[in-house]
Amino acid sequence: MLISKNIVKYRKENNLTQNDLANELNISRQSVSKWENGETVPSIDNLIRLSGILNISLDELITGESYLSFPFDYGRPKNKVPFILLLCGVLVSALSMGSLGWLAGVFTGLIIYLFITTLSFYDFRRYYNYWTLNQKKLVYPVGQTDTVLDNIVLPLIGFLGIRKVKELAYADMKSVELVLDKYQFNPNKSAVMGSLFKYYLPRQMRFANEPFYLKITSIANEVICLDVSFYYLYYTRTSKERIYLAPVLLFFKRKPLVFIDKDDLLPLIEEKKNVFDYKDGYDERNDSAKG
Repeated sequence: MLISKNIVKYRKENNLTQNDLANELNISRQSVSKWENGETVPSIDNLIRLSGILNISLDELITGESYLSFPFDYGRPKNKVPFILLLCGVLVSALSMGSLGWLAGVFTGLIIYLFITTLSFYDFRRYYNYWTLNQKKLVYPVGQTDTVLDNIVLPLIGFLGIRKVKELAYADMKSVELVLDKYQFNPNKSAVMGSLFKYYLPRQMRFANEPFYLKITSIANEVICLDVSFYYLYYTRTSKERIYLAPVLLFFKRKPLVFIDKDDLLPLIEEKKNVFDYKDGYDERNDSAKG
């Protein structure tokens, strides 16, 4: 029974023993044990109390999934502070070179802007690339490419709130595929990146991100790619992108369309686990398959 498994899962995540949980609920440990073994089911009152003790919603306790509240934005920055700080840094750099002429100031500002948006830990494209789930349709940005000009312009367009978006009804979708294009090498172990960035994951830098996205094909054969790399970029267990990716995927999976997960990543995502198989520069699954 799903409820029994969820009680075990969330109890352990909260570092509680069966005795701890029983004491919180003023019941016997045997009662908790019977719940977890699927022999009995908690009453409605105890389910409500359990959700509070385990710090999850009642929906999560019963279904094992975080609740999606519509409209739901995936990848949208919480605020504009990072971009404002970026602009301040660019402005200061440009003014510091102003003594050499306005052209030198503008050129310096552009170089600093491009350098930060490309090499920083924060992906400023989020201001443009985020997408939204509504009850009956998907709202997604258009014009997402990875040219130098786009890296300059798109974050600014998103910051100003003038994104160009389209809508696609779920009823008009033919298939949804979860795609992870892994490199042929582990970026953490590569000769250059491994030596330059040995104290954190190189993929935290935007230019080293492995493409991770949802490939949606409409009935009209239009292909739409939705970035979900925020799942591993913002890797803390409390990030919205990490917590809600599994519910988002299950939301699509329940629709009358073809859901494709060739690498069987959904089970890993449901457990909030790493989606990569790299080990010292190679893919463990491919390596074991060859052996």
